[in-house]
Amino acid sequence: MQQLKRQIDEIDKQIGQEMGRLRSSVKAEYAAAQGEESALRQAVAELRGQAFDAEGSNIEYSILKRDVDTNRQLYDGLLQRYKEVGAATDTRANNITIVDPAQSANRTKPNLRQNLIRGLLLGALLGVLAAFLLDFLDDRLKSPQDVEQKLRLPVLGVIPKLGAKERIADVAGDPRSSFSEAYRSVRATLQFSTDHGVPRTLLVTSSGPGEGKSTAALTLARNFAQLGKSVLLIEADLRNPSLHRALGLEDRSVGLSNLLSGASTLTETLRATEYERLSVILAGPLPPNPAELLSGSKLVSLLTVSIERFDQIIIDGPPVLGLADAPILANVTDGTLLMVDAAKTRIRPAQAALKRLLAARARVVGALLSKYDAHTAGYGYGYGYGYQYGTYKTNEDKPRLGRS
Repeated sequence: MQQLKRQIDEIDKQIGQEMGRLRSSVKAEYAAAQGEESALRQAVAELRGQAFDAEGSNIEYSILKRDVDTNRQLYDGLLQRYKEVGAATDTRANNITIVDPAQSANRTKPNLRQNLIRGLLLGALLGVLAAFLLDFLDDRLKSPQDVEQKLRLPVLGVIPKLGAKERIADVAGDPRSSFSEAYRSVRATLQFSTDHGVPRTLLVTSSGPGEGKSTAALTLARNFAQLGKSVLLIEADLRNPSLHRALGLEDRSVGLSNLLSGASTLTETLRATEYERLSVILAGPLPPNPAELLSGSKLVSLLTVSIERFDQIIIDGPPVLGLADAPILANVTDGTLLMVDAAKTRIRPAQAALKRLLAARARVVGALLSKYDAHTAGYGYGYGYGYQYGTYKTNEDKPRLGRS
C-alpha cells in the first residue's frame, strides 16, 4: 500500500509539473498573439491613412487630367482654324499691271462723326462680350444659388464681405453689424439642421486653406457661449493652426497633440479665454504624424468625455483636399459645416472636397458662404437687404473680438 501511495504521489507530481509547463506555454502563446494583434492594428491604421491620402491624390489627378484634355482640344481647334485662315488669305501673283494711277475728282476727307459712332458702338460691344466671357470663365461659387446648384447642399448662412477699412475683430464685436447678424442667423439655422437640433460636436472645414474656417469656428463658438451654453473650441488643424492667434494665446506648449499622444490630460490642455463660458484646446506642438494621432481611439474618448462637460463642441479643422485629417474628424463628429469663400472657392475643388467627406461617412449639415458681395454677385433681395438692416451704428469705438 505504501509503495502504491508513493507511485500515486509521483504521478500527481508529474501531472502538476506537466500542467505548469502547459500553463507557461499557453501564456507565452497568448502574449505573442497580443503582440501580433497590436502590430496588425497599427498596420491597419497606417494603411487607412495611406488610403485616404491616395484617394485625395487620385481626385486631384483626375481634375488635372480633365483640364489637360480640355486645353488640348481647345489648342487643336485653334490650330486648325489658324491653318484655314492662312489658306484663305494665300494670294497668288497675277498679270495685271497699272498703266496710270487713278485720280479722285475731289480730295477725300475722314468722316469724324461716323468714325466716332462706329468706334463707340464697337467698344460697347466688345465690353459686353468681354464681360460675358469673364463671367463664363469664372468658376467660383459666388452666390447661394451656385452653392445649392453645384454642391446640392443647403446654405445655412451668408457672411457679407467686409469693407476695405473694416476688421473682423471690430465687426464681430459689434452686435448690430451685418457680420454679427449673419452669424446669429447661422446659429439659429443650425437649430434645424438635424432632427436633434444643433449637432453637439460640429466640425468646421473647407476644401482648401484660407477660406475662413478658423474665423467661422471662433465666431460660432462665441455666439453659442452668448446663449449661456458652455462651449469647447478645439483647434484640430495640426499642420497649420491659426486659431491661437485670433485668441491671443501664443503659448502652444501643451495642446491637442499632447492629449492625443497621451502626454497630457484634458484638464492640463484646457485653456480659458476672455469670453465667458468659452474654453479652448489649442493644437499644441505640431506632430510629424497628424493623421495617425487623429485616427486613434483617444480622439473619440476626448469627444465622449467633453460632451459630458460641455453643452457644445466646435472643432476648427484642417482643409479637406490633400490631407486625410479632415475626413477622419468628420467621421467621428455629429455634423460637418463646409465653408465656401465667395471670392476664392472654385466649383471642382469644392465638389471634390464634398465627395471625400461623404466617402468618410460625414454628416454634412450644410455650407456657409463667406465674403459674399450682393452687389457684384447680383443676388436677390433677401440676402442684400436683410444683412444691411442692422448697419446703422456710427463710427464709434466698438468692442473687439480678439487681440491682433
